[in-house]
Order: sequence, then C-alpha cells, then structure tokens
Amino acid sequence: MSELWHQSTLIAVISTILARIEPKLDADRALLAGLLHNIGALPILAYAESYPQLTDKPELLTTVIDKMGNKIGETLLRHWQFDNDIITVVRECRDWMRDPDSKADYCDIVLLAQLYSYIDTPLMAEYPAIDEVPAYAKLPLGRLGPKMTIKVLEQAHTEIEEIQQLIQS
Repeated sequence: MSELWHQSTLIAVISTILARIEPKLDADRALLAGLLHNIGALPILAYAESYPQLTDKPELLTTVIDKMGNKIGETLLRHWQFDNDIITVVRECRDWMRDPDSKADYCDIVLLAQLYSYIDTPLMAEYPAIDEVPAYAKLPLGRLGPKMTIKVLEQAHTEIEEIQQLIQS
C-alpha cells in the first residue's frame, strides 16, 4: 500500500508539472487526477490483506489490480460524483494509445506522467516510449523533443521533492 501511495504521489507531482506546460489545463486538477488515477487498487489491496494466497503472490495481486482496478476506481468515483474528466483518467490511464481528441486532457497528462516516472527504472522497457504515445504530440512537449522534456523535468526535480513531501506528510 505504501508503494502504491509513493507511486501515486510521484504521478501526481509529474502531472502537476506537465499541466503547467499546457495552458488550458489546471495544475491542481492534474495533481488530483494523478493522485486518483489508481484508486481502484486500494479496495483490492484492502481485500487482499485477508487472503494470504493473494498477498504471498505479488504477481497475482498485480494482475488482479491491472484487470479490475480501473473499473473499480471508475465505480468509486461515479458513486462519489466526481467529474467525468477525472473518471476518464481512472478508466483510461493504462490505454497508452488512446486518442479521443486532438486537444490534451487530464488523462493524457497522467499517461505521460506515468511514462516519465518509469524513466531509468526496469519498468521502462515494459511500456511504450514517451514520444510514441498520442498524448505526447498533444502537449507542447511534443514540439520540444524528448531530450528537452527530460530537461524540463530535471529542472523541476526540487519542486517534485517538495510537493511529494507535502503530499506524503
């Protein structure tokens, strides 16, 4: 659960920074979208705590989260009457090739934030390259090129740490 929280805060912070580059998106809303993108995993993890056959097999638990987490998260957010743009994030945040519109939305931001979070980790090889997903071309980042966008995130490193500390406290 703490690993999930750490990853969600990282995605939230990167989403905030990416949203600041796109003037039509609100950075605070991107932060919320990043925090909630994997909310469906929480009830699954809470349920799994009572079943050692799940907690003893992390790969099985990950599979269950991957298959059911988005739908459970969508159901939760609909019950709590969240706006559709945040529900879309939860429902589609693993659809790397989603391209419903030519304009960037919060799901595009969260998709890119996830890919940026995998840079220099073993997970990087399991996912598409950042500049291969449609979301990348929708943001000004696409015009800057991959090296420049990494520089933008490196320059924001201090801010990422500060925001993560605030969120995690």
